[in-house]
Formats: sequence, C-alpha cells, structure tokens
Amino acid sequence: MKILKYELEITEEQSIDTYAIFRALDVQLQYNKIVLWAAVDESSEPAERKIIIYNTGDKVNTKYAYIGSVQTHLVKAAYHVFQN
Repeated sequence: MKILKYELEITEEQSIDTYAIFRALDVQLQYNKIVLWAAVDESSEPAERKIIIYNTGDKVNTKYAYIGSVQTHLVKAAYHVFQN
C-alpha cells in the first residue's frame, strides 16, 4: 500500500483516477485546495472513484460513504466529502 494525494475541485460531483484497492484516509484544506489522501495498492487494477462534495444544508444521499469535512475561510464555507 502507498499513500497518494488527490486534489479535488469544489464541485458537487467529480471522478478521480486511482486504483481498485483504495481506502480514503482524510480530507483537508492544503494551500487553499481541498485534498484527499488515500491508501492505495498500485498493483491493483486502475479504477475511477466518484467523489461527491456537499455544502452545509444540502440534502445528502446516504448511500455514499463519508470521508470528512473541510472548512475554508476563502468563501466562509464548509464542504463535506463523500465517495461512491
């Protein structure tokens, strides 16, 4: 396993290219960008992961797995990151 970093866009839904064996570890703000860290097995098949970002007050689809929340002072908002 290896820990990789993925920069996320502030958008409701996006996909990241990663590996089939993927475990989200944390999400934080780093240098004014939302960053997701995950443990992956680079010997596993390439895979695409769907990432969903909700704002506070949004309706949440409970079938998604929660990763974490990030607060930013740039736009005074909190974002809640999930994966499908």
